[in-house]
Amino acid sequence: AAHMIAIAETPQRAERWSLIALTIAETNDEAAAKSWLGSIYNNLGWTYFDDGQIDKALTLFEKGVAFHQTKGQTLQWQIARWNVARAHRELGQLDPAIKEQLELLKLADIGTPHFGYINEELGELDLLSTDKNHEPYFATAYSVLAEDDWLNNHEATRLARMNALGQGVRGQPTR
Repeated sequence: AAHMIAIAETPQRAERWSLIALTIAETNDEAAAKSWLGSIYNNLGWTYFDDGQIDKALTLFEKGVAFHQTKGQTLQWQIARWNVARAHRELGQLDPAIKEQLELLKLADIGTPHFGYINEELGELDLLSTDKNHEPYFATAYSVLAEDDWLNNHEATRLARMNALGQGVRGQPTR
């Protein structure tokens, strides 16, 4: 319940409820309570990330990787690894971020939203690197993610940017 309250709360109050949920789940012997840990690590991690507390976010994202790996939750494990790589980019640690995203690209099912997000992130990383070969990544990301209704309705500017960068327009990485 605390995790659900955190999701419904304002960003300022979400952290408090997420920490309550985390404490309950981590200290509880019930499997049902522990099953929420992956979601809590993810959501609290993104709360910290959005607040600029990237080191705290990275710690939680890494806990999410371990949690999903032990549960055999392949897609959730890959998403948690994507989160870790995204935090590395934010911290300016490009080499581990690129390595992780390239490994994830090999594992992702082509044409899935996850595949699109990996390509988008590789494009962002490429904008920061010396390679400057971001067009194929953004073109692929756009071709996949443009089919997502939620992104079309809520992230039209982001999709337009992907499309432009996929066609060779120069740009700056996003946060």
